[in-house]
Amino acid sequence: MTELIQEVIEQTVIQEVNDVTEVTEQVTTEDLIEEREVVNLTINKILSGFSAENDSGLDIIKGQPVALTNSGIQLACAVDERICVGFASEDILDAHSGFIQDDEYIELSDWTEITGEISLIPKQKYFLSDNPGMLRTSFSGFSRSQNVGLALTTKRLQINIFNSIKL
Repeated sequence: MTELIQEVIEQTVIQEVNDVTEVTEQVTTEDLIEEREVVNLTINKILSGFSAENDSGLDIIKGQPVALTNSGIQLACAVDERICVGFASEDILDAHSGFIQDDEYIELSDWTEITGEISLIPKQKYFLSDNPGMLRTSFSGFSRSQNVGLALTTKRLQINIFNSIKL
């Protein structure tokens, strides 16, 4: 009789352990789903923008400001009507599509090809340059001015695209 009682107790303990394991697995799975949804929301926020084809005849490098054309994108420029609509979030070969960010920030370890300097100047506003695909810290001497960002750090530009102003 004692062996029977002990066997029943052991089976009950095993069942309770299995029940606790199932509950733990359910909670863990639900937690992971919630965490994944938060991560997805964060990724969607960071990658706000659109995909477009580079029809400029040139390769576009990550971080360069771009303008819309009738059939895609090209490098933005303060001299003409090429108003900045976003920044290349990746290198985009000519005649290929790529993602254009129009919100949040662009971070590069080297800004030389875009600003002429390796680093940004923190708290400095950046404007389209008269050189296609480049930025400057001032807008004097150009036919147009368009403020497109604010340096948060030496490597990170917050995207703040304002309307272009004809001077």
